[in-house]
Amino acid sequence: MPVKVRCPGCEKVLNAPDAARGKAVRCPECQAKVPVPADGVGAGGVGARKSASAEESAARKKPAKRKASAEDDDFFKQLDLSKAEDHSIRLCHKCGRKLQEEDVQCPGCGLDLITGESAKERALRGPDTSAFYSVAWKDSWKFMVKNKGLVFRTLAYFTIAYTLALGFGALFFWCYNLPPKTFSGAFAIIILLTIPGWIWFLTTQVVAASREKKAKFPRIRFDFFLCTALGLKVLLWQSVFFLPVALLGGVLISILARSGQAIAGLGIAAAFYLLFGIMVPVALVHMSMPVTILAWQFWRMVPITGRVVAPAMYWCFMVFVTTLPALAVAGGVGAMYGEDTAKTLQILTQRSSNQLGRANAAYALENKIKNAPTVESIPEIPLPDLKVLIVPVLSGYLFLWLLAATVVLPMRGLGVFATFFKDRLDLITEVAERKYTYQEKKVDEDGVPIPPPKRVNAGKMMMGGVGGTIVMYVVANAILYFATGGETLLMPRRLAQLLRLAQQEFKAPAEPAPPPAAKKHY
Repeated sequence: MPVKVRCPGCEKVLNAPDAARGKAVRCPECQAKVPVPADGVGAGGVGARKSASAEESAARKKPAKRKASAEDDDFFKQLDLSKAEDHSIRLCHKCGRKLQEEDVQCPGCGLDLITGESAKERALRGPDTSAFYSVAWKDSWKFMVKNKGLVFRTLAYFTIAYTLALGFGALFFWCYNLPPKTFSGAFAIIILLTIPGWIWFLTTQVVAASREKKAKFPRIRFDFFLCTALGLKVLLWQSVFFLPVALLGGVLISILARSGQAIAGLGIAAAFYLLFGIMVPVALVHMSMPVTILAWQFWRMVPITGRVVAPAMYWCFMVFVTTLPALAVAGGVGAMYGEDTAKTLQILTQRSSNQLGRANAAYALENKIKNAPTVESIPEIPLPDLKVLIVPVLSGYLFLWLLAATVVLPMRGLGVFATFFKDRLDLITEVAERKYTYQEKKVDEDGVPIPPPKRVNAGKMMMGGVGGTIVMYVVANAILYFATGGETLLMPRRLAQLLRLAQQEFKAPAEPAPPPAAKKHY
């Protein structure tokens, strides 16, 4: 049976359970403890009187609050609180985490212990661009070690592609019939295109993952057709992007060389090449974005590169350092075996044509075709010494292995470059959504419909850029032709004659062959 008791604090009557007899319950209103009598019921009965007496006894037992005295104040003033602090332990001011002596940032909450800036404030402000030069190498090395599988996969892809290309190349020089020769040569080129295509594809993936700050690099698969298409894209982009500087540099070198200032021409051309080389990392970052139109327009890359000249040059230095072993192998082998290799390949090409001519002569003899050359009239070209090609072919493997071992490092460096300077690169990270909306036709005062404004077509802009580049190519050749008196051109003479930049070469008419001598009959 519940017991009714009265709270001494708020005078509220409570119904205490029967199991609480002889104990205390807490008032739900004022949270004061209310004793429940062991015997008797009712707020005003024996239980109430016992409760009142218990309250009086508890009040008597409760010590009275001491009043602050002057002695207490003097005691606390004498205490030296600086000696109570433990200086041997370093703690974070924000989260209280124990810190090491070399820590400049709290590993728990990310608080900058020097500036007092929190991790959230630092994320909103963006990374410190001055730290790029120290972070680029360190972060790139950690990324390459963590994702060393990419290095081994790249090495395997390069080895397979180079081996297949060597096989089809040997078939190209060995065959003399046009169909197999064309097939083998084309397939060798297609296979070799997968090497720059894979580098391009992997670069875009690494830059995108770096910008999105993914903790784990996503799994990517090798696609032969995609890498071949990207290899063609690399060649096309280089032609469009570097053709103006190549034309301008060629014109300057030719004009200054004729005037006896070849060294000045080479210096000016090198300056132009260096300028366009600095724009490469900026263009590659834009190629990793969903919208890549800016990377095809070098005139728009110039002002963007002007904002990040120093870090762009630093990334180019990273590429030079990492690819220096591979370049050293290629340069050394080219210097020692380049001339002999070129002569051997030239002899193989001539021998292929020679074999085709002898085969045609044999076919004409077999089918009794008149006025056809005989096999004896076409001397056979012997097979050259192929041992000259052993060192260059094996050096090709070494070159690709060194390149595969270091190519991932500058890729991550480019991703760090895009992360630190994303606000200066004018990146287009989202494709504009095209949504159809009904637009009411507007008319003028006379009721004639007003045509809507024309939208910029990216495809037309690209075609215009390619067309403008071709026009610049022709104009540069025209300037070079008239400046050098027609002696130097940057195009084949047949094409120059077709464009009327060069006169047709006069060929004297061939003298008629003497009539065959009459056969004497005896």
